[in-house]
Amino acid sequence: MDKNKKSKTFNKMSIRKGISLSLAALTLAGPIVPYAVYANPTAAVQGTMKKLPAKAPAAYPTNTVNANNWNETEVKGDDYWPLGDLKPVKVGESDPVDMTDINYQGYFVDAEGRTNLRLVYMEASTVVSAVWKNLVIRVDSDLYSKIDWEKSYVVSTDGKDTVKFSQGTGSNEKQVNIYDLAKRVSSKKTNLPINLVLNEGLDITSLGNKNYVIQSRLTGSKNRLFAYAPGKTSLDYSSYTRQTSISLKDNITSEFLRGPGQSGALIAQQNQFMTEFIANPDKFDDTSETAVLRTMYGGLADANSSINTVDGKALKGKPIAYMQVFDARLIDYFKADANGVIADTTILEENKDPSKDAKSIPIKMENINYTKDGKLAYIVIGESNFSKEGVKVVTVDSLYDHVYDRVWYFTTIDYRIDKKKLSETFETKGQNKEIFSSMSGFVDSNPNGWSIFENSYDGNENFVVQEGESYIVDVSGISKKDQQGLMIQVGDTTQSLVRAMQGYYNDSKGGFNGIEKANEIAAGIYEFTLREGATIKPGESIRIYLPDNGDAQGPVNFMEIHNATKRNKGGATLKLRGDRNIDLHIYTEEDKGAKFELIYTPNGKTETTTVTFTKGGLWSNDDKNRIIKGIPNTAVLDTGGNFVLDTTKFEPGKDIIVKTTKKDGKELVSSFKYRNIQKSAEKYTKMAWVDHQDNSSIISIEKSLFVPYQEVYTNDYTDYGKDELYYNEKVDNNHYKNPTDNTVTNEEFMNNTEELLGFTKYQGGNIRMRYYQPDGKVYVGKATADASEYNDDGEVTKDAEKAVNIGGTEYKAYPYKMSLSTLSELRDAGTVEGGKLQLLKDMKLLLNASDGSSLPSNWYETRVKTRVLFEATEGQFEDTSKKAVKVVPDNVKYYQDEGYTANGFTGANVKENTGDTFPAAPTATGKTFLGWATKAGYEALGSKSVVTSAEYEKLTAEQKFTETTPITSHEVVYAIWSEEKLITFDANGGKFADGATTKTDNIADGVTAPDAPKQDGKTFLGWASTKDATAPEDGILDNVNEAKTVYAVWKDGVVEKTAAPTVEAPKAGDKEIKGTAPAGSDVTVKLPDGTEIKTKADQDGKWTATLPADKELAENDEIKVVAKDGDKEPSEEVKATVGAKTPEEKTAAPTVTAPKAGDKEIKGTGKAGAKVNITKENADGSGQGTEIARDVVVGNDGTWTANVPEGVTLAEGDIIYATQKEDGKTVSDQAEATVVAADTKVQAPTLKANDDGSVTVTPPTDKDVEVVQITYTDENNHEGTLAVTKDAKGQWKLPDGTDPSITIDPATGLVTIPANQVADGSEVKAVAQKGTEVSDEAKVKAKNNPVAKKEVTKWVQETADGRIILLKTEDGNKSDNDGVSDIEGYEFVRTDKTEDDTTITYTNVYKLLVGSKSVGLDGQELKAAALGYDKENPEEFTGYTFLFDEAGNTPSDVEGKKVYVVSRIYAKNPTVVEVADTNSLTLDEQKAVKAAVKAANPDLLDNQISVDNKGEVTIKRGNQTAKLASDLTVVKQGQTVAPTVEAPKAGDKEIKGTAPAGSDVTVKLPDGTEIKTKADQDGKWTATLPADKELAENDEIKVVAKDGDKEPSEEVKATVGAKTPEENKSTKPTIKPVKVGDKEITGTAGPNAIVNVTYPNGDVTETTADPNGNWSVDAPEGMTEGQTISATATEGGKAPSDAVEAKVKGNTPAVDDKTTIDDSKSKPVEPTNENQGTGIIVNNPQGSTITAEDEDGRYVPVSIDPITGEIRVYPESDVDGPIKVTITDKDGNVRVIYIDVIGHAMGRDDNRNGYVGDRDNYWFLPGIIRRHDRVETHPVYTVVPEKTTVGTPVHDTLWYVFHINEYEYEVVRNGVVTKRIMDVTPVIQNDRTMLPLRYVAEAIGADVQWDAKTRTATFTKNGLTASIQIDSDEIVLSNGKTIKMDSKPLNIKDRILVSVTNVANVFGMTNGNTIDGSDQDIEWNQNDKTATIYIRR
Repeated sequence: MDKNKKSKTFNKMSIRKGISLSLAALTLAGPIVPYAVYANPTAAVQGTMKKLPAKAPAAYPTNTVNANNWNETEVKGDDYWPLGDLKPVKVGESDPVDMTDINYQGYFVDAEGRTNLRLVYMEASTVVSAVWKNLVIRVDSDLYSKIDWEKSYVVSTDGKDTVKFSQGTGSNEKQVNIYDLAKRVSSKKTNLPINLVLNEGLDITSLGNKNYVIQSRLTGSKNRLFAYAPGKTSLDYSSYTRQTSISLKDNITSEFLRGPGQSGALIAQQNQFMTEFIANPDKFDDTSETAVLRTMYGGLADANSSINTVDGKALKGKPIAYMQVFDARLIDYFKADANGVIADTTILEENKDPSKDAKSIPIKMENINYTKDGKLAYIVIGESNFSKEGVKVVTVDSLYDHVYDRVWYFTTIDYRIDKKKLSETFETKGQNKEIFSSMSGFVDSNPNGWSIFENSYDGNENFVVQEGESYIVDVSGISKKDQQGLMIQVGDTTQSLVRAMQGYYNDSKGGFNGIEKANEIAAGIYEFTLREGATIKPGESIRIYLPDNGDAQGPVNFMEIHNATKRNKGGATLKLRGDRNIDLHIYTEEDKGAKFELIYTPNGKTETTTVTFTKGGLWSNDDKNRIIKGIPNTAVLDTGGNFVLDTTKFEPGKDIIVKTTKKDGKELVSSFKYRNIQKSAEKYTKMAWVDHQDNSSIISIEKSLFVPYQEVYTNDYTDYGKDELYYNEKVDNNHYKNPTDNTVTNEEFMNNTEELLGFTKYQGGNIRMRYYQPDGKVYVGKATADASEYNDDGEVTKDAEKAVNIGGTEYKAYPYKMSLSTLSELRDAGTVEGGKLQLLKDMKLLLNASDGSSLPSNWYETRVKTRVLFEATEGQFEDTSKKAVKVVPDNVKYYQDEGYTANGFTGANVKENTGDTFPAAPTATGKTFLGWATKAGYEALGSKSVVTSAEYEKLTAEQKFTETTPITSHEVVYAIWSEEKLITFDANGGKFADGATTKTDNIADGVTAPDAPKQDGKTFLGWASTKDATAPEDGILDNVNEAKTVYAVWKDGVVEKTAAPTVEAPKAGDKEIKGTAPAGSDVTVKLPDGTEIKTKADQDGKWTATLPADKELAENDEIKVVAKDGDKEPSEEVKATVGAKTPEEKTAAPTVTAPKAGDKEIKGTGKAGAKVNITKENADGSGQGTEIARDVVVGNDGTWTANVPEGVTLAEGDIIYATQKEDGKTVSDQAEATVVAADTKVQAPTLKANDDGSVTVTPPTDKDVEVVQITYTDENNHEGTLAVTKDAKGQWKLPDGTDPSITIDPATGLVTIPANQVADGSEVKAVAQKGTEVSDEAKVKAKNNPVAKKEVTKWVQETADGRIILLKTEDGNKSDNDGVSDIEGYEFVRTDKTEDDTTITYTNVYKLLVGSKSVGLDGQELKAAALGYDKENPEEFTGYTFLFDEAGNTPSDVEGKKVYVVSRIYAKNPTVVEVADTNSLTLDEQKAVKAAVKAANPDLLDNQISVDNKGEVTIKRGNQTAKLASDLTVVKQGQTVAPTVEAPKAGDKEIKGTAPAGSDVTVKLPDGTEIKTKADQDGKWTATLPADKELAENDEIKVVAKDGDKEPSEEVKATVGAKTPEENKSTKPTIKPVKVGDKEITGTAGPNAIVNVTYPNGDVTETTADPNGNWSVDAPEGMTEGQTISATATEGGKAPSDAVEAKVKGNTPAVDDKTTIDDSKSKPVEPTNENQGTGIIVNNPQGSTITAEDEDGRYVPVSIDPITGEIRVYPESDVDGPIKVTITDKDGNVRVIYIDVIGHAMGRDDNRNGYVGDRDNYWFLPGIIRRHDRVETHPVYTVVPEKTTVGTPVHDTLWYVFHINEYEYEVVRNGVVTKRIMDVTPVIQNDRTMLPLRYVAEAIGADVQWDAKTRTATFTKNGLTASIQIDSDEIVLSNGKTIKMDSKPLNIKDRILVSVTNVANVFGMTNGNTIDGSDQDIEWNQNDKTATIYIRR
């Protein structure tokens, strides 16, 4: 090799080294000089080295290994996804794909009943590219096996296509071509739904309570893997793997809901999430053990998103913030600095470089929020306008530049992590990874809350929505703005999918188009189309969210459309139309005669009607009610069978059923049901994720497994090649491939190593090195491994992966270089100093590796090696080479170890089986090899290799080089020769006195042998000519004439052996090994790893060997000991086995007092002075080892207390562990205690008797306490009870009627009972109530009123007639309570006012007792009782039982006055309980009765109710004791509850009572006649006596009820009372029609009569008729159709009237009566005398007029088919087409249509009559000519031809039929019936038929006008006008006449109703009835209750 060329190449290499990575921020000054290192020490120096003082190295890490581990499998848990053959391609912002991620969103159940896990694939692309085609996902193995992959798929960007997964290349992998699905275009955001379908029979609960990890990768051809790692950023796991969690354990995805859609600029149009673990961040000291966990939320912002958020960057005005939620376990690893900071933020640009404008935010531990269960923690960063109750916000002046940046950004939070604690976790748990769920993104503050409407599905079977059909939600009753953002959720609230209106965006980056969006199919009706269908199971929740309006009141309805099969699969299909009608499609492959039955309830009816569709040549049907609109397609093909159902004909809210029965008997039922969703009391008030801006991911902290591979030599002469900055594995002279390469110059060989070359398994991985210098300093180096490079197409432009051989196995790895010129000192609080490191043999270097996002691997110990180049100079080696490079064997110690002494190739301190052997001496012709010289020796010889032996012998030992010469670094040694004739004496294993192994002597002057060599254990015998001679050769030194070599001959010598030492049995953990040996002998202790420890026995023969700091004895280790005494042979080797560690005395375990849930302290006992550590484990087994407190010192009293830290909550079932340790003893066993439930016993109120005689009562502080019952005795010794209650707003109040001197503080509930209201010395008691739980009773005795002298005062009291009564004066102490009037002739009274201002008066009652109003125990005032007290029959209140108090007291009363009932209880009758034996109730049955009474009267306390064994109930409240008889509480099991009977009276024709709803009731009269009847839905029944039967006074009637399959009830008897004299009975009132939704019920009665109205629920209210007999009451809420309202009237001095009833009717049906015209299928007509269809359809023609004329202006007969709506004309043969048709709808809108006549043309005289029409303003379409679709509207009045004479044949007939109390009326034209709707019904008033004026006008052809000011209606017909003033009974005609009416007009709903007879009289019409035998214009049918107006007969 050309030496010069070689040197030149090497120089280039050195230059390249100069551009290697700098490893420290600071360059160190000066070299790091190793301690006490010498190249060739003298004997004196060596002696010094052995006596060096002990060094003080820094503590080594404990996690060190000394072997490479690349043969291990990197197992990081089931969720770790190996790369396999994939090659990560580092891409950045310039790549066609900007970002990619995957998120979990919830589950749903599809139409097949299969549970789907919904994920979404998220992507943003810049340009179209097919580089990245495949999405690969990996699923946790225990979830993977539960997924039906044949059913699972991904949806395309347009929602039209789905693609199933194919098998991936690795375990648990699936893949799909995402390029085809994403349909990439430039600048696009993509969100693709992914459905993972669970196996048949599995649901979400089958997955258990755990989190599952799902991961995704984006790959391309040639095994390329998308990795977002721009530039020099680390290629860590999260850069190429995205992760999400199906969080069934911590429910992180449902803690905060995703919000409604957003319009305008988005802060994150698309997002992704990555993490990075920075093990050794520059900003922290190395000694701090602080790492950084970096979370990066990558956002792609809209160009306008930099708008300052304080000034308006909000969603609908809602402030926004950035939030990160994470598993609270992560907090265990946070490491706060001195200021409490645990994290700080920054913004990274798209290339991951810090943003120049970013402003960092410090985050402290105190800024962390926790969820209620403590499982999740979250951080919120917002502006000053962002606030949320209970949420701690890190406030910034602007989110922009603090959290996000323009366009591309990473919102970055750097959490400070305790590496030591993390490492301990990995070591303790034996794992390399910790996983934490997380969610990140932007949230709004949700200031208004969300309304929630929720019902449990109450169907008996599953509700199935077929694939492609929809959820339909009707919110039309809510304002339009509040409908926006509507969401629906079906299933549980924590995991089920919430479907939002905005769906998934797939559009340009700033667009909002997408798939799975909700559509508004009609005003306020939204359709959520379900590709997969859905199944709702009975009991599952249907939940509707209305965001941003927490006060929306509804109504909200869920339209349940269930189709039995898919379309054309045998079942009918129903679909809601945009006009709110229903499309019905039927098809069957069954034979003709197959039927479908449509079952519905007609409008206004209660019974169902069936329409049958029968298959024939066409579908036929028997629709009699005209529910089918338009012209149906009746074809029986699968394209036919289409019908439109007119929903106005259906009763609102009733089910629509369509069923068919197949030949095999299988019934297929489709249905349409309208379900009202109830408003929930709950609101969603938490923060909400902003539209598409949340990311559900995983934060994982891992430990890298693979250590780096590093070989280090003190010198480096490798030529790496021109094109390799790092490493070329093909170069022969690299020290990894051939460390003894000898093709090197001596100069190159002597180059010191300036940088380390090593390898790591991690592409772009981080490498860190530490060197621990003996003086205690530690130096650090850092490097980054090489990484491959790629072009924009993902093709490799630089392959950094290299092959490296370790132990015979080839591995692929990535090289790194680490400069030794710029090391830094291990950073701590001091100044950094240091310099260039010069490597020396046996130095220990520690290196670890990290993949860039993990805790580094264990430290790998690598030893610095050295080599010696043996230069043969004049000779050559046996292989003919001129040079030999040899690796020096390792030392038994490291350079840093105490007592280190350098070694040579042989001799002391050489580690066995390491390094090379010393080379054999070279040979040279004619020359004798003298030995080896160091460079110094060579130079001392004048740089000559041939010298005389004498010259060579003059060299010092340091200048010579032998196999025992100590070596500390690389060197070149030179072979020295002599041309003299020399004899060489080879010691042959021995040594001469100077340590040399050879000696020479010049034979020129004879041979002089050197002193005999020595060899341990051998005896020198002499010299021989061969090395293996066993005996010396005689005369071998005689007559020597030529150069030769002689060898020492040895034999085993008899040398005394050293006595064997003894060893004290060592034990595991000992740091010293001791024993005995001969005094002064040298002792060598050899550890199991080969480490030798040298020591010496003292004068007593005792020795001690101290283990190095990094060595430790383990049980069963074997150690070996040898002693050597002077020149004696070494002793026999003695072995000793390490025994078990000596058990230390263990500290006794402490005790732990079981804490309660929510406690903030934990207490226990222990040993005084001991230290206690406390941890906890959650009840579900999670959170093991959560630290509560550490080193809590036990007090002198033996007790300890630990505070529960902030953020940790004790929950019931959690386990508390505690250990304690005393000094000198080991840690105790664990003591444990389980957290018990918090006290559920309600705290009693606090009572205080005050010195002024008053008593105060304070409710407990428990916020859930709602009632406090206070019992006290007043100054009159009356016991009263106050029920103090707290309302929904937390305000306390006293019951109505409480004496005003008793006061309450609404905020605290503090009640003060003044001294004059409580008897001196009396006991005041109080209990608190929370739900059904009651506290213990608190008691206090009131103190005596203080005696205070007062001035005499006068008391006054107003009498009932307004006079002032002066009472007796006070005596200064006690007021006058005797109730005796002090004015003669007047009686003392008290007056009060009722709610209607009626005065009530109490005689001889000084005070109205507290709570003495007549109220039920449910707290509702019984108004009927309060205002209508009946002295004769006070207990008659429906649904209640009246109970006298124990003393039987009755209220005092003043004649003629209505009073409140005093001292009585009204208890609501309970639900009757079935029992086995009514005479002997079991304890459980008694409890059931008690529960029923409590349920009916929730204000009763448990201790106020008792039940005996017969079912009789005793209620005790204060001093009131009352009973409920057993017949009101129990019934025999299986027997019907006994009915009740209202006491009948003689002459009654009806007998009434109550019985179980729907039960059959039999009434038996005295003569045995039985009357059958049935109880209605309210449980009321009425039996009507036969006409020939009559009740007599004292008759006994018997009544029995039977409820379904139950046994008949007990027989109830009633005695008939005396007949009420008719003259004493009040006149019956009337009730005007009542319908659903009315706010008022009205009627008539006698003037000033008292009217009692009974509501459907039995409540009674009272009112008084006005002087005209009119009365009204408020209508109850929630009335439904068919319920009964009844009323009685009581006139002064008369008995109450019989009751009258009225049924509640349904609302006027909503009618879409807009008239529309469909001319899309118009057709020309023939000019013939035939009635022809035109194809033009008029929809909703009611009230419309139609006329037609031809081009000559001649009238053409025209009509609208009443069934189909088709326009039909009768052109006749002489028509001149086209025909002009004019339609005027009921609203006055006019539409003109032209119908072509075949053979005719506009403007042409087609019938030759000389007339040509005008063509202006016409335009043509095929088959139809029209003027305008719409013309300006103007009033058009219907003109009806005059009445024709009866009996005269006519071509056209017309009449109108009106039904009393019905909205529909009929128009009968030519026998065809058309039904129309009115908005008010005809009524009968005072036996007069009153019809709505508007519709009468239509019938008789009159114009109607209304003047609101004068309240006057006018009729005009044929020039005659009739005026009617609404309050008058006269008709004023325009001809001057006046007609007296027999009844006044009515005004109902702003509609005028008139007597048709009166109007007929005006216009000359006749009227009569159907039974008078003559035809009249107006005829009344008594049977049908109809009035018919005949226009033409």
